[in-house]
Amino acid sequence: YHHDDGTLEKVTIGGDTITDATNTLIFNSSSTGIYQFNGNGVIVGVIDGVFDVYHPDFRTAAGITRVLFLWDQNLIPQGTEVSPPIAPALPGFTPNGGTTYGVEYSQADITTELNNFNPPITPAYQTVRHAPGPPPNNANTGHGTFVTGCAAGNGLGQASTFVGAAPGANIIFVSNRGTPGIALFADNTFVWDAFSYIFARAAVLGQPCVINMSASDNQGPHDGTTLGEQFLDGLLLTPGRAITLSAGNSNGTASHATGNVAAGGTTNLIINYALPPAPQTHRSDDIEIWYDGHDR
Repeated sequence: YHHDDGTLEKVTIGGDTITDATNTLIFNSSSTGIYQFNGNGVIVGVIDGVFDVYHPDFRTAAGITRVLFLWDQNLIPQGTEVSPPIAPALPGFTPNGGTTYGVEYSQADITTELNNFNPPITPAYQTVRHAPGPPPNNANTGHGTFVTGCAAGNGLGQASTFVGAAPGANIIFVSNRGTPGIALFADNTFVWDAFSYIFARAAVLGQPCVINMSASDNQGPHDGTTLGEQFLDGLLLTPGRAITLSAGNSNGTASHATGNVAAGGTTNLIINYALPPAPQTHRSDDIEIWYDGHDR
């Protein structure tokens, strides 16, 4: 997290620091084979919550930001700010409903933000209004920075001690609308727009692109048949594209159960609820039952 006084605070998510996670992903330096991959000429797209453009891991050694575009779907344009262009101006990107929204920041905008930083006269996040919340960092204020660091951090924040998987890649980040767990995230049209936008930007730049989204839920049939999953499959028909998704945080939570019910029979399934962590007082929840279509 970047403070207005110019100091940096190490991001901590779920008890782990960003450096703990990226230390496990030093593929580029640990490889001893003839092929050394660091992401040069590739775009890493990230769809997440909040991202800190000030973090040194997302700049080159010359101080140039590696973030080509940042689209905050939640902001409303102010002053000279604009929403992303859509097709035909940006081929391949037609958001749900056909109308653009949010605020798009270009590499030039982010460069202006970084160059103008001069506290207390010019505090941070004046040109680029997409900003992390105040410390302490948590899943709401630091997750996007944490994930992007694992994927594409170059380690300049700590003398290259901790490096992400693709430290040479360029970055496109989307802060998406929608809350995982409230509705089927795979069918969230804001998520569809985010994937389409990143791939469209990468296509215009003529670069291959891999997009990561570390957010989801436990809903749906888990067989690739939801409209959202089919939509993403369609995007991947274009060569030079890949999508990676998080494995989830539900290990040990007993979120799933499976079994057989004899024809005409019944079975009992006990649902246990746990209190949410403070300061939350309640959570949304849902129960889904899926069965083979032949068993009707």
